[in-house]
Amino acid sequence: MEKILLVYAPEKGSTERAAKKIAEAFGKENVVIQLVDNTSVDDIKNSKFCIFGSSTIGRDTWETKHPNMGWDSLINQLDDIDFTGKTVALFGLGNQIFYPDNFVDTMGIMAKKLLKKGAKIVGQWSTEGYEFNASEAEIARGKFIGLALDEDNTSEMSDERIVRWYDEIKNEFSL
Repeated sequence: MEKILLVYAPEKGSTERAAKKIAEAFGKENVVIQLVDNTSVDDIKNSKFCIFGSSTIGRDTWETKHPNMGWDSLINQLDDIDFTGKTVALFGLGNQIFYPDNFVDTMGIMAKKLLKKGAKIVGQWSTEGYEFNASEAEIARGKFIGLALDEDNTSEMSDERIVRWYDEIKNEFSL
């Protein structure tokens, strides 16, 4: 079985914790987990299966303290990759209470870029149980393009959501 490349940013926070829980759900033996800063375009080109995780909320604060880190260093390079034949799942973290107009937007922004490059994106997730006004990750009424997590307000639901998401998409990754 080909391993799944799980790439996330930023480190040392909720996104990293979620990435580790997702890797555990998929089976650590099935996943190569790495920070976006340690990921090259070739790593992605050479992977048939990818999971990308990002944080939307707190980005301005995070980047003030940690400039040149995170998806900004790699996202534009995704344009150089043909994702045809690749299966990709997305997860995003946000804060639906403090930022209800931009909840998990980064996940939606990334999805648009990946779809233009031919990616097969799996793992759509229901918006039921979330309270927000708008999200670029909402691809259709009632559906996010990937798994949405809010560790600030509904962290008690994250473990169950990760397990349910895994159960829904594991076959897409030949598991």
